Amino acid sequence: MQEVWKDYKGNDDDLWTHEFNKHGTCLSTIKEQCYTSDYTDHQNAVDYFKKAVELYETLPTYQWLSDAGIVPSNSDTYTSQQIQDALSQNFGEDVYIKCDKNNGLQEVWYFHHLRGNALTGEYVPIEPLNDSECPDSGIYFYPKGN
Repeated sequence: MQEVWKDYKGNDDDLWTHEFNKHGTCLSTIKEQCYTSDYTDHQNAVDYFKKAVELYETLPTYQWLSDAGIVPSNSDTYTSQQIQDALSQNFGEDVYIKCDKNNGLQEVWYFHHLRGNALTGEYVPIEPLNDSECPDSGIYFYPKGN
């Protein structure tokens, strides 16, 4: 997590706490007896972060964009369709993209249907449940730090 799940403001602990409280608490509903005998206190939190990083590593967004010629730049712009094509051809479904007030690509969300339980189930790609929030064209992919 120290390498792949960073807070843009530099406060990783606050980010991780926020993400677990917003998204990871569903794992706290898994009863201890559903685990093997090696269950330890707060195992649900550990498992949430392990699964999140595991899924992240199967979705190399930056590589997929780069392979399609979409690279960070302060001057080049891209279309929503170019970004969607680069990501969806690898993911298997369209994704949700969000831009900031300067039309800079800010977020990419991948939606899944879960078959089975959150720890060992199959995460099947599905269409996004939200409409993307980027213009059709003029989208910047700013270098980090800008």
